[in-house]
Amino acid sequence: MILANTLDSVLARIAAEVEGVPAVWAIHEPVDWRKFMEKFGLGVLESCARIFHSSGPMVYVSEELRTLYPANQSFVIPNRLPSWEPHAPSSPQDRLSAKQRLGFGEGVLVVVVGIVGLRKRPHDVIQAVQHLNLRGIPIELAIVGDFEPGESAYVAQLRRAAADGHVRLTGRVPDATPFFQAADILVLASSNESFSLVVLEAMAHGVAIVATPVFAKELLVPGTECLLFDVGDIVALEGHLAKLALDQELREAIGRAGWFHYRQLTTFEEQVAAYGELLK
Repeated sequence: MILANTLDSVLARIAAEVEGVPAVWAIHEPVDWRKFMEKFGLGVLESCARIFHSSGPMVYVSEELRTLYPANQSFVIPNRLPSWEPHAPSSPQDRLSAKQRLGFGEGVLVVVVGIVGLRKRPHDVIQAVQHLNLRGIPIELAIVGDFEPGESAYVAQLRRAAADGHVRLTGRVPDATPFFQAADILVLASSNESFSLVVLEAMAHGVAIVATPVFAKELLVPGTECLLFDVGDIVALEGHLAKLALDQELREAIGRAGWFHYRQLTTFEEQVAAYGELLK
């Protein structure tokens, strides 16, 4: 049995078909699979199309993702956080203490967590935060994560934008948990995602979430468990951040709603068991 993970494992999946080896293909990418496969050549594209339509089970991380692919035999097994028990959402005093430990002030802290690259669009968040500070709404921004390889020019652009004092680029950190403990708001501004583990982590910490609708929309209820904005809509993003920054009660209510939702989700152990059933 072969477990082929992500679209990049297409050659392993084709080899399994050629050799008659049972295989499960787990797909995470919310992309046009035909365009994605063009880099492998026409033969791979044709084999991939055949597999999608007739051969073996496919696994997707969200219902939304499944709609992008033509597989006949498909299953949805959502991502989950391994061994992650949600704590009660931080009290305002605990959050303030966490901010101080990280060297932030007493104001609202927005975090962007994950690989730092153009697809994640942290520049949109920087621009929104800078505008809000100019309007007299004090917000600090922490962009937490390693930099995307091959995007040095973009990273240099972010560093220049972060020089005004309201933005901190941390680079890679061994554990982002202290930033979730300190955060008032998590922003996910990505142009595409399949199923964001960062969103799950924010939910588990009771952090209010502002996001583009690209992370598996079935995960959170817009308006009560998160606030959504279209990719690149900085005006809408700025409006959401201003609303939450100025209304602590709303901010905490959205964070608590996400936290309660997280507690109702299936567990990592159930995710593993679901894969185990397919791989028997």
